[in-house]
Amino acid sequence: MIDKILKQKEFTSKPPVLVDVGTSGYLHRIWKEIAKYSICIGFDADYRETEFVENENKTYKKLYVFHKIVAEDVGKKDFYLTKSPYCSSTLKPNHESLKYWAFADLFNVEKVVCFETVDIRGILKKLDIDYIDWFKTDSQGTDLRIFNSLEKTIIGKIIVADFEPGMMDAYFDEDKLHTLMKFMEDFPFWICDMVIEGTQRIKKDTFGKYFNKLQKKYFWLLLKKSPFWSEISYFNNLEIFDQRDLLLGCAFALIKKQYGFAIDLSLLGQKRFNNSIFKEIEDYAVGKIKNNSYKIFIHGFKRILQKLMWRK
Repeated sequence: MIDKILKQKEFTSKPPVLVDVGTSGYLHRIWKEIAKYSICIGFDADYRETEFVENENKTYKKLYVFHKIVAEDVGKKDFYLTKSPYCSSTLKPNHESLKYWAFADLFNVEKVVCFETVDIRGILKKLDIDYIDWFKTDSQGTDLRIFNSLEKTIIGKIIVADFEPGMMDAYFDEDKLHTLMKFMEDFPFWICDMVIEGTQRIKKDTFGKYFNKLQKKYFWLLLKKSPFWSEISYFNNLEIFDQRDLLLGCAFALIKKQYGFAIDLSLLGQKRFNNSIFKEIEDYAVGKIKNNSYKIFIHGFKRILQKLMWRK
């Protein structure tokens, strides 16, 4: 169904545009189904984990990956290369706060380099693109300021926006989850996915004092995690969009398994446009939900087992 949607004529002259800030050596895996129809723009400044260059390839309709630091504006910024490339950032790690956490060593700074920064507005202008459909960022503490640097007209038309904001103090002056959520209240988005991630709350010295080499290696199996950052995804309400964006919203909803929202969008499409594919999307999404009916019986069976155990 996703293939059928993206073969519609609306996407011939205006293909989906996907922006990925902080690719860390790979591009967003959830985009696999739509890659061949899409223009993807990726950014990653840590050369140790990616060999991408500015290019085009066969995976996407067009792919541009820039070894550039993305910031809220153009200029120069220090970039802190940490022990783990996935923790590298334009923000300085807050070691005083991090010392209480098991993964603190991952943020140890190995090198500081000064990079020229780019902003997404400038890159879009360079590529002659004036819209974004799916925005994804994992910039280690600067997600909101990068997103907020976009023109408000572009933000308001983004269909899906994915972020990885922190909840604790990993970096100085970082953009946190609560700030992002407050910001997004002013735009027509709803939260479609949210996963709380974390690590163990224990100091390195304590960690080394009581546990042997094997226990240290598999420490993540031995001690409960505490929340530290989140993965949060927003979906646009898509209430006043054209046929092209409504179709793409349906495709994105199917990708994210938001079948209920896909039905609502398809009904809106049937009401506003003379395109039979919206009815097909409705039927497809309804079928996907009904395919989960077996869960009702599993739930009932579990309830029966629980009652029998309580009686014993």
